[in-house]
Amino acid sequence: VYPRYTRLEAFEIPLGTRNRNELSAARDLAREALEFHGCREFRDGDALRHVHPRSSARLGVPVVKEFQAEGRSRTAVLVDTYEGGVGERFRVGITRAAPVEAALALAAAVADALSTSDRVLELLVAGPTVHRFVSQGRIGYLEAVLDILAAVEPSRSDPLDALEPLLLDEIHAIQSVCLILTRWDARRASLARTIDAWGIGLKTVLLVPRTGSPAGVPPEVVCVPVKAVLRGEVSVV
Repeated sequence: VYPRYTRLEAFEIPLGTRNRNELSAARDLAREALEFHGCREFRDGDALRHVHPRSSARLGVPVVKEFQAEGRSRTAVLVDTYEGGVGERFRVGITRAAPVEAALALAAAVADALSTSDRVLELLVAGPTVHRFVSQGRIGYLEAVLDILAAVEPSRSDPLDALEPLLLDEIHAIQSVCLILTRWDARRASLARTIDAWGIGLKTVLLVPRTGSPAGVPPEVVCVPVKAVLRGEVSVV
């Protein structure tokens, strides 16, 4: 069964220092690097320099070359499915599996938001099987992501054992990261610091038992109540 999720009205990840430097350097280029994608009929406003003479002559109508940007921005979404030790700290009425259920629902909502953008999605999730999904070159990939999330179960061992190395192996090719966490501890804080040290844009979302930030959680971490997610009340992250 697909995770039940509410579509996000807004989802933003801040630019890291590495991205800001890359954007600054890009301003010095005459044009963003583009690769030839194909031809289409001429439309009002198209640059005449992009007219493809041979295709235009063959078809008898003006045809222009179409381009697409190389190196589209890649956003990694790491989903924490660890249930160990979380349930004891939650009030009665929130099961041990509820934070993981909420994390999967948020992951589905984030994937839905990214699927309508020009970003490449890299999804990392485990429970019990490790899944790594990259959307590059795929059209309409949301259903494939939902299929993965539907098969995920709460993990009794820490999924970061498998997911953290996968993320860090690809960190040089990633422009932003969204961490969706079911708990906050020294290991997760260390991972967030490592990502930040790479100069990568980072958004950390922590599922919490009630409104407000638990003690020791940095102010930049977005704390979202589990019940609010499961009730469909979260539309901005």
